[in-house]
Amino acid sequence: MDKVINQDEWEDFFNKFNKINSSRATRLSAFDELGAQTIEHGLSLSGLDLQTKGQDSPIVEIILGREKPEQKHMTHSISNVTQVAVKFDDAGREEVLEIENEKGAKVLLSFESMAEVGGG
Repeated sequence: MDKVINQDEWEDFFNKFNKINSSRATRLSAFDELGAQTIEHGLSLSGLDLQTKGQDSPIVEIILGREKPEQKHMTHSISNVTQVAVKFDDAGREEVLEIENEKGAKVLLSFESMAEVGGG
């Protein structure tokens, strides 16, 4: 990863990240004791939400889809987040967001090109 985001900057970072990357096609993957697993691919980013209060906080919710009511959508929550890091592409645009929890499990939110989404 190119940059680790300080925890006191997460809320501002997510707000900017949402504005810049809204509607980009995604791939969501998890890496834990079971190995690597693809959770989804092709849904557009609706946004990231940070919950800093309550049990298991901080919690990051990744909200995908929902551009149209009939469109497939999903929300993936990561509890007890300890680290947020980002990797940039050659143009300086966010390419991968890595969210790690207290157990060392990681969720990677990657952005796909339209060719990848269309399968070609």
